[in-house]
Amino acid sequence: MDKPDPAMGCARLFAGLALAVMFTGLLAACGGGSSTSTTPPNPSSPSITTTSLPAATIGVAYTNTVNASGGTAPFTWSVASGAPPAGLSLGASTTSSVAFQGTPTIDGTSSFTIQVKDASNLTGTANLSITVNSANQLGSATGVQVTCPASTVTPPVVGSACYMVTISCPGVNQYAADIKVTDPSGSSVGTVIYTTGGGGNQLYEDQFVYGNTAINNVVQAGYTAVQTNFNDTSLGSTGWLDGPGGPLMLSCRWATLAQWVHDNIRASNTAFCATGNSGGAGVIAYSLTRFGGDQLFNYVQPTSGPPFTRIDYGCRCSQQTMQTTDCAGVQGTCYGTDANMFLDPAYKNMNCSDGSLPALTAQWQADSILSSDGKSQLDYKIPVHFIFGSQDMGSGSALAVLWERAITSTHTNECIADGPHKIADVVDGAQAVANDMIANCH
Repeated sequence: MDKPDPAMGCARLFAGLALAVMFTGLLAACGGGSSTSTTPPNPSSPSITTTSLPAATIGVAYTNTVNASGGTAPFTWSVASGAPPAGLSLGASTTSSVAFQGTPTIDGTSSFTIQVKDASNLTGTANLSITVNSANQLGSATGVQVTCPASTVTPPVVGSACYMVTISCPGVNQYAADIKVTDPSGSSVGTVIYTTGGGGNQLYEDQFVYGNTAINNVVQAGYTAVQTNFNDTSLGSTGWLDGPGGPLMLSCRWATLAQWVHDNIRASNTAFCATGNSGGAGVIAYSLTRFGGDQLFNYVQPTSGPPFTRIDYGCRCSQQTMQTTDCAGVQGTCYGTDANMFLDPAYKNMNCSDGSLPALTAQWQADSILSSDGKSQLDYKIPVHFIFGSQDMGSGSALAVLWERAITSTHTNECIADGPHKIADVVDGAQAVANDMIANCH
């Protein structure tokens, strides 16, 4: 037998190896055999990237966006727990962003969890909050009990207790105001604040001929009466209007005092209401439009005002407007001598009584109840009832109707046929103040 040729054996070996390699390659190409493959990773879950939302203002339209990254469109957004502030809602969106929008109606901070879900049902959540502020912020107040002055009217308004309340408000001087509290003989069914005209530096019983009637009738019906008296002469003689600062900033004093009365004088779970004449109607209006007062009060009754609806109309007499009032026909909006008495002290200058300074129009507009800053709330949770005198020929009623017409919620008005600017100077005016309050302060 011939011996095998070593060279031939090596050739056959290499040929076999080559065929094996080719065969394996063919199998792989045709999908056979065992080949290595990469499994695609799971799609990433969506993640909400927004970590905070800016504050909102009562009565001012609000829109702000929440954003997400990752995930697969389309998306579904929802509030998983909690709730946004009243008046705001989550818009509809299938993209990676969505907006909270609307007009907030209540101040405070609302916390909630927002969720986004993608096409693969993967979710992401975030805990967020929105703080709703009033257009202007209240200050702080502390009260101490003092001796009540003797009532000088007949029949008297008996003081159950009197207090000096020290008020600190942003951007204006500290102020010490007095209040006189008159309680009913039995349990109180509610509390009513009485504020006089101008800067409110006199008790209601003393400023009006029948002020005691307007108060005592309400007390006899079971209410607690609280008269305000802004008589801190260390700053001047114009009451809460002692500036500088202007009426808007200075009205914080009354709004803060009202909060103190609500928290410290009013019996729990009882009604809280207010009436004020002329400038006293002005602070009520500022409370509602700028300080969220409709969350504090149950009913308000402005009489013969407010005169600060458009301060620019009052100060710039050359450009005053003529308004058809509710009760006294057509009247002009010019302040006249009232500018020197009340507006000049509020700004600590003579610019309003001068009235010929167009450069100041923007400031007067911004300080008005219907402010040019767009932050005045005009939709209230409570009824507003106006009382006017048919004999009132001043600018207060002309300016008041501008606010009255701008209010978008429940409001009514009433005319006192023989009523002057000082409504409670006639007995039927005082009785209307009391009767309307008894019927509606609930």
